[in-house]
Amino acid sequence: MTYWDWESSGPTILLLHHSSGFGRAWDWLARALHPDFRIVAPDLRGHGDTDKPAKGYAAEDHAADIEDLIRHLGLDWLIVGGYSLGGRVGLIYAAEHPRQVQYLLLVGGPHYVSLVADAAESERVKLNAEKMRTSPRRIASLAEAKELLRSARPYLNDAALNHILTYNTNRDAAGGVEWKYDPVAVAEGLAHIPDALNPHVRRLECPVLIARAEGSRELTPERVPQIASLFPLGQWVTIEGAQMLIQLEQPVALANAIRSFVWERLD
Repeated sequence: MTYWDWESSGPTILLLHHSSGFGRAWDWLARALHPDFRIVAPDLRGHGDTDKPAKGYAAEDHAADIEDLIRHLGLDWLIVGGYSLGGRVGLIYAAEHPRQVQYLLLVGGPHYVSLVADAAESERVKLNAEKMRTSPRRIASLAEAKELLRSARPYLNDAALNHILTYNTNRDAAGGVEWKYDPVAVAEGLAHIPDALNPHVRRLECPVLIARAEGSRELTPERVPQIASLFPLGQWVTIEGAQMLIQLEQPVALANAIRSFVWERLD
């Protein structure tokens, strides 16, 4: 497992990225939080420069990898945060290790269909997973890769698109680029989104910060009360000006929300 470490004597935050993401997706947030916090951000299995085994892409599998990383780093009391896939992994880890996780940060919030049975939403997730499974890994040029990325994530500015292309691709001698993630591995992970997280949520003992993007299409204002009722130790914050990838869209605002959430509990 490859991981990035913004070292500091402050509290440690382990940040876990999304499907098709990479550890340095947290780069800007880490810089905004450092040196108040030490930030550790791994490339999850199937992603980045970490190994890509043929199987084992349920959130529980990732959580086992994270346990190994935490043991390797000698951490025994930390904050765990994640977005999308990373949020599911972090939630499971926090539920299974209540004496090790001080706070849980759900960036973007949990997936609705991970907590509420919804046939239409589950079917949409399945279709997205199959689309990813057959998507090309190699793109003919950097410019083409950027346009594909822009069409998929129109809410990201040029700086964010360039950041993704810099740290989530490899270049080849012919001028093409290859995504660092394995589309089949990502598809396997996406297919697990409808797996019910409710039993894990009920076991959480730590305070939880749920940072919702203002323009979230999944955690709409109408859905928030239903999800909020499942997190009695949860504190909600809406990050204005963000549509989805809060850590790349509004890293400073997210850092401020995390800092406030943690400091008010440590004082």
